[in-house]
Amino acid sequence: AEQHSQYGSHRLCMQNKAVIPVLLGEAISGKDGREKEYENYCQCMMISFKPWSNLRCLKGKYNTWIEAFESEVFPADVTAIIHTMNIEKECKDVCDT
Repeated sequence: AEQHSQYGSHRLCMQNKAVIPVLLGEAISGKDGREKEYENYCQCMMISFKPWSNLRCLKGKYNTWIEAFESEVFPADVTAIIHTMNIEKECKDVCDT
């Protein structure tokens, strides 16, 4: 059987312990911000929580990240993580004021 071109330099494995992803760069916009911020938020959530191999399949048939995110049905555990991230963001916003 022919091997993938990156067989020698890449590997795929299952994590057998819980990990917390750390997103680098600017902070994720809140879900309650302006439309541009909400578009960024939706894009970040889709990239973080929907399995994908290229951006075209990630966004699907939708024209905006908002449409794609709001149409996606995430498993309950993923929805709980997203909810917790939103609460953490709100708490940080309150502390910054």
